[in-house]
Amino acid sequence: MYRYQLKKQVLGLICFSFAFVSCKSVLPKESSILLQHDMPWKQERLVDDLMLYRLVGQYYEPYEAYQTVHVLALPKKSKSLQLELLDIRPEDSLSQAVTVDPSIVAAINGTYFEKGLTKGNSTAYLKINQVLIDSVEVDKHHQFGWKHEGALAFTKDQMRILRGDNQIYAKAKEENIMSGAPILIEAGKPVGAHFVKTPHRDLTQLHYENPERHQGVRHPRTAVALTEKEVLLITVDGRSTKAEGMSAKELTEFIQKYFPVQEALNIDGGGSTTMWISSHTADPIHGVINYPSDNRKQDHFGQRQLRNAIVIKKIR
Repeated sequence: MYRYQLKKQVLGLICFSFAFVSCKSVLPKESSILLQHDMPWKQERLVDDLMLYRLVGQYYEPYEAYQTVHVLALPKKSKSLQLELLDIRPEDSLSQAVTVDPSIVAAINGTYFEKGLTKGNSTAYLKINQVLIDSVEVDKHHQFGWKHEGALAFTKDQMRILRGDNQIYAKAKEENIMSGAPILIEAGKPVGAHFVKTPHRDLTQLHYENPERHQGVRHPRTAVALTEKEVLLITVDGRSTKAEGMSAKELTEFIQKYFPVQEALNIDGGGSTTMWISSHTADPIHGVINYPSDNRKQDHFGQRQLRNAIVIKKIR
């Protein structure tokens, strides 16, 4: 009788263990690409394999400042979602521009567009689905001539950030190209940390569009970055006591600390910095989840009129 009960208990334990292992093996795994967990990042799965990482109003001791950062992480080989560029004509807010296509699930602002300050000459290179939208029309000595140092270039099968100019981008074979500046990370090296050559001078005395000032002081920032398997869309809020923004050097170092990024490119920031997510439950105001700064308020209403965007769409 004792042997029978012992055998029954052992068999029950084996069955329970097998069931536990089997159940555990099919439970969904919440993947994380965060390298450091010293800050209270919130992680949320949005649509299929699209992840959102949020760091809102947290004091970041290395910069002695409060920071708000949002990061969208999309697998490069996602089977249900894809990255696309969006041309916005006429100019409009991001939350309005994305309504033209119900398959768009998330978006950030795109690159620089200063035609109003350059007598109609483009400072950026933009090609969408093999159609050339803009090419660089200012020379390298122009005050905006530094704003196309790098470019995000991609097709359905590959994605990269390359260093170049108008001629190099025109020869690139990728169907989609969006320029920006500065390059923050190149082949794993933090080149953006050294973009500003004279960081110790009073940069506020320089012209606002001088690259030393533009990238050497804290502003809201938007960037796109590539890990081995993901593309990251990043917004950093600023111009607020709850979110002071970052310089190019600070953004470079921040990205490298928390994400395994191989390439990264800064694009348009300041009042343009915006992240939108379709039907987001946390902040339902037009889908804008960061705090655009054009109205100088800590809310979701300070959007700027944009000329282009980077969007994530459902594959039809």
